[in-house]
Amino acid sequence: MDNNTPGRLIDRTYDQVQLQHPRQATSRNPDPAILIGVGERGYYAITHHAGSFAPSARVGEDKTVGNLLHAVVRAGYAKPSQYVESAGVLTPDTKAQASVVGLLGKMQQFANTEYHVLQQAMVRKHDELTPRPAGANPT
Repeated sequence: MDNNTPGRLIDRTYDQVQLQHPRQATSRNPDPAILIGVGERGYYAITHHAGSFAPSARVGEDKTVGNLLHAVVRAGYAKPSQYVESAGVLTPDTKAQASVVGLLGKMQQFANTEYHVLQQAMVRKHDELTPRPAGANPT
């Protein structure tokens, strides 16, 4: 059956990434969304208080990719103690800094890779994850 068949649900990408909302896929409540504010001077941590959202502290000193990643890491993955607030600016500890440096390195590797290599890797991953009928020969 092709993807243009009426009524067909496309719930995964070609490389088997789940497209459904976590609640649809697992029937459990998903993690809360990561909130990041963007202002003239950079990215901001957002807090919820008394029914409204407000910026609480700036992440870094400007709008760089590294500071955007720090905002994501701080909002969704880091322990509160990994970012210290001083004068309204959040500064990462060495562990959080190393995480973001690692993410930036992976992103740079990805950007420097030729598309054909990525396409081959995606096809291999698709083939690994796609169930085959019993007795079918892999191609």
